Amino acid sequence: MKIILLIFQILCFSQIVFGQEDNVIFKLYERNCQTNDTTEFCSIVGDSKGYKFVFPAKEMISYRLKDSLNKAYDTIKESFSSLYGPFVFVKRKGKIMFKDLSKSRKLFDLYNINYRQFLAPELFSSSTDSYNIFTNLLNSDSKVFVGSNIVKCYKYMQEIKAGFDNLYRVIYIGKGNLLPYRIEYYNDKELNKLQSEIFVM
Repeated sequence: MKIILLIFQILCFSQIVFGQEDNVIFKLYERNCQTNDTTEFCSIVGDSKGYKFVFPAKEMISYRLKDSLNKAYDTIKESFSSLYGPFVFVKRKGKIMFKDLSKSRKLFDLYNINYRQFLAPELFSSSTDSYNIFTNLLNSDSKVFVGSNIVKCYKYMQEIKAGFDNLYRVIYIGKGNLLPYRIEYYNDKELNKLQSEIFVM
């Protein structure tokens, strides 16, 4: 009986130490500059394995024919959410590198710190090994204000294909944890026409 009790106590202790719940590091919110609407973009969740990017659930409504004679339908509501990661980010040899532990334990290049122009992958994608986003390092010593705090960042600009048009995305990556603190979308390369912004509130 004492042995069983001891095993139970060990298991409980293991769950306390090793089975801790994920912690929300911070949430990112998106503001549409045309309508001024602000919605939750994603939560960045951290645990012992790395960081997960958890996107809010979206509801999809579909209809299923129940009675063809009376043309009656059932309404079906389904909820879907997206999760990417866990990611591990490291700074090595003048580069910000990452590994997506859900796919591989190998480190891949994400952004350059020393080079001004390079190709980068799309992090929130099923193919993070596809390097097709033209990226510029605009400022290696930029700052973002989060409440009363100042976060030192790397500032990048990316050119993204959106149908027949191009969008220009500016990303601020924190120098400490290498997480995105701010993302801006512009309609023009000169970065004058802000379309939307994603930020830490």
